[in-house]
Amino acid sequence: MGAYAPGACPPAEMEQHSIVVAALGDGCRAEAPGERWRELAAVDGVSVYGDENLWRFWQAQGFVFWVQAGPRSDSMAPAPAELRELLRASKTLAPPSR
Repeated sequence: MGAYAPGACPPAEMEQHSIVVAALGDGCRAEAPGERWRELAAVDGVSVYGDENLWRFWQAQGFVFWVQAGPRSDSMAPAPAELRELLRASKTLAPPSR
């Protein structure tokens, strides 16, 4: 299996999805939404951005959290509502000490 981005976890399995999760900090900011990155939904007050099938991202506690479908070629990113528990955890759990 290939290398992961800094802060990325090995692939995780959800009910119908295989995903990779990454949290980027230290002032990292997500790109402004555009044609490729658009706001897909607001879940519990958190805007979730992404594209049609591959990426989801949001900001919480000074981090940008990314979810990418993979590593299988038939993987698809979960719908924003399916990320509710992960979104809640990203807003409430203390970030790692630096």
